[in-house]
Amino acid sequence: MTTPFYYLYIFIFGGFLGWILDTGFRFYADKRYAPGTLIPFFSIIYGVGAVVLDVVFVYTPLPAVLQVLFGAILAVLLELVSGLVMLAVLKRRLWRYRGGRFNYRGLIDLEHSIYWLLLIAAYRVVYHFFM
Repeated sequence: MTTPFYYLYIFIFGGFLGWILDTGFRFYADKRYAPGTLIPFFSIIYGVGAVVLDVVFVYTPLPAVLQVLFGAILAVLLELVSGLVMLAVLKRRLWRYRGGRFNYRGLIDLEHSIYWLLLIAAYRVVYHFFM
């Protein structure tokens, strides 16, 4: 049985690991250190995403492939909702996908949706071995 501390651990681990991945990707793409998070060394959206994925992987009676697909859809929706909230509440944009094909308001696009799918597939494989 999972406890609230378990989900707090997943949130913190996911947020830190997400910050590493996001900052590494931005460093690679921009050739400079450009963290895109509100909190240093932590990404809230990745922390929330890790908890959501944990719930999907544990409580949905789907084959792994469908769990990954469902998780990717949820990740894209999380990214969209987070981006809309950031714009509405904080008047701040932390990412911009305007150049990508099939983007919606620069908050989500096809290319990054595929990245989410691949990242979640990798996470599902790792999750299966460690959890």
